[in-house]
Amino acid sequence: MKEKSTFGKFIIKKRKEKGLTQKELAELLFVTESAVSKWERGVSYPDISLVSDICEVLGITEHELVTASEDVRQREMERQAQKFRNMVKAYAWVFYILYGGGLLACLITNLAVNHRLSWFFIVLTAVLTAFSLTSLPLILKKNRAVWTLATFYVSLNLLLFTCCVYTGGNWFGITFISILFAAVVIFLPFILRALPLPGGLYRHRTLLCFTVDTFLLFLLILGACWYSNTADQFLKTACPITAIGLIFPWILMLVIRYIRLNPLFLTGICCFLTGIYSYLVNGAINGVLEGIPFALPVHNFSRWSDPYIDGNIKLIILISCICMGAVFVVGGIALEVKKQK
Repeated sequence: MKEKSTFGKFIIKKRKEKGLTQKELAELLFVTESAVSKWERGVSYPDISLVSDICEVLGITEHELVTASEDVRQREMERQAQKFRNMVKAYAWVFYILYGGGLLACLITNLAVNHRLSWFFIVLTAVLTAFSLTSLPLILKKNRAVWTLATFYVSLNLLLFTCCVYTGGNWFGITFISILFAAVVIFLPFILRALPLPGGLYRHRTLLCFTVDTFLLFLLILGACWYSNTADQFLKTACPITAIGLIFPWILMLVIRYIRLNPLFLTGICCFLTGIYSYLVNGAINGVLEGIPFALPVHNFSRWSDPYIDGNIKLIILISCICMGAVFVVGGIALEVKKQK
């Protein structure tokens, strides 16, 4: 009887907070005034089918009704959530007004000064670019990150294309390739991880990323050569130099991804390869640029001036990398011995 009494007092409290009489509450719930009176006097409980309606009318949760007490924590969470939603709406409307007002002002100004639309399209595409990052994520409900990035990429290219047309330039092609290369390098690994690729291809995601990045890098360099009117140097100089630069990350990727050894062994191998590459790379680059045969760096630790200083440093780096690699290999051997025991 004590529980019914507590329940009744809770109903009375919530009814009065809503400013309702017993008769008005009964009419809203489609029950008799006598039934409401019995609840409040602790004589009986309401039928379970009325729980949702009672909660809706009194503005309480089912947990509060069942326990006959206010869920302060839940109400605070709901209040904070509603506050956040209101803040987001206000934020969105502020940007809508700023974007709309700015576009309208620029439209009128452009027509008034130039009697035609010209630089207004630069402002329009700039606003679209900003909108894709600030307001679009608030509108989207599904795949928010994908659509936001895609829209930002398209609008950014539209902005650059508009600027290129307005200034009469011919640089949009190289800019487009540069942005595409940067976007692919950053986001392709995440895209491939999310895509439902076949099993064999899914296991080679890293190789696929490196292949696409390499192709786009050569395409970017070709565009740079064309833009600078040095297309004849693409095959003669640019490609070999780029290939020499790519050898190191490609080898490290293949070692780390496809050699099945414990991490200490792999680290040791990478140290060896780093030292060897740093020791040989300048000779290969100089051979391409100057058209001379490949030559190892010259070194003489008793002399630290040209032409020995570079060779001395290269040799020190090589020796240091070999020593570090040896330490990791010994650690890998110790780890394997421990596993065997």
